Amino acid sequence: MDETAAPKKRFVKSDKLIHFCHSSVERLNRSARFHPIPPHSVPLMSSSLFEKIGGHAAVDAAVDRFYKHVLADDRIKHFFEGVDMQRQRRHQKMFLTYAFGGAPNYSGRSMREAHRHLVEEQGLDDSHFDAVVEDLALTLRELNVAEELVREVIDVTESVRDDVLNR
Repeated sequence: MDETAAPKKRFVKSDKLIHFCHSSVERLNRSARFHPIPPHSVPLMSSSLFEKIGGHAAVDAAVDRFYKHVLADDRIKHFFEGVDMQRQRRHQKMFLTYAFGGAPNYSGRSMREAHRHLVEEQGLDDSHFDAVVEDLALTLRELNVAEELVREVIDVTESVRDDVLNR
């Protein structure tokens, strides 16, 4: 083995499930334009979900693979017709980095605002949200993310369901 070669980035398996979701819900509910996280909402732990899944490299790989699944999923691919997917991937990477604790703020639109037109004009509903969650979980499992971390990601995702569906 070439000792000068850079080590491969591996997904980290957590030894225990840290309750990250409560803090994530608070942060996600304030995710309209540039909202810093108040110090009391930052979880006191040695590493964030973002770090535990592998940081930027893992989020980049997951988002790219995730959209391959989404665009092949007959249940939801129509929501992405005419969408600039390079831009969409960039926004998703920024949002997930924030949502998983890898950035102190998110400057994009709120989940409610970003999805309002899909709900009102194209009928985005729970069945579509479920398909997104399934595609995301499939993606993470394909990338060998530990099951407890997949569950944490799903919990964070579920925490924005009502905002995405404008309820």
